[in-house]
Amino acid sequence: MLEDPTTAIYWFARFISNIIGIMTIIAFIWFLFSFLSGAISWLSSSGDKNKLQEAQKKITSALVGLVIVIAAIFIVKLVEIILSIKILSFSDLLLNIWK
Repeated sequence: MLEDPTTAIYWFARFISNIIGIMTIIAFIWFLFSFLSGAISWLSSSGDKNKLQEAQKKITSALVGLVIVIAAIFIVKLVEIILSIKILSFSDLLLNIWK
């Protein structure tokens, strides 16, 4: 039923999968931005202890966010394996973006 492209369930599942994929890509871009921002702040702190602590907080927050996103992906993949359903289809998402 989920593989039949004429059903609403198929299109809803595909829509949700695409939304999750796009949100994951945005999360990774946000991680890069936050991490680089923290690194630049660290380099430009000039020995100021408060600026250095703020930069460390930015980098730590970026890394924690990345770990949460990766853990969420693994949990969703585990649910896919246990329930034998396809929730995430990153390959389909990437193929649709490049078309």
